[in-house]
Amino acid sequence: MEIFNINITIDDIETNKHFREEMKKVLRVIKSMSNREHITATRKYIDLWYKSKGENHKNLIEIYFKSKSNEVK
Repeated sequence: MEIFNINITIDDIETNKHFREEMKKVLRVIKSMSNREHITATRKYIDLWYKSKGENHKNLIEIYFKSKSNEVK
């Protein structure tokens, strides 16, 4: 499996201010994963986030989550 690292800043995402703040939060949660136990909890948080906020930028979130998960493992 190929491992890659992606650096994302919230400024890379064109969107309204409220949604931008929400995106910052989900990206911070992903970035804060530091051990294997965090992966499951972060996955649940992301899934709940999709239910409440919609699936805008889902591809971006999923790529960042997978990249960070590979670093933690």
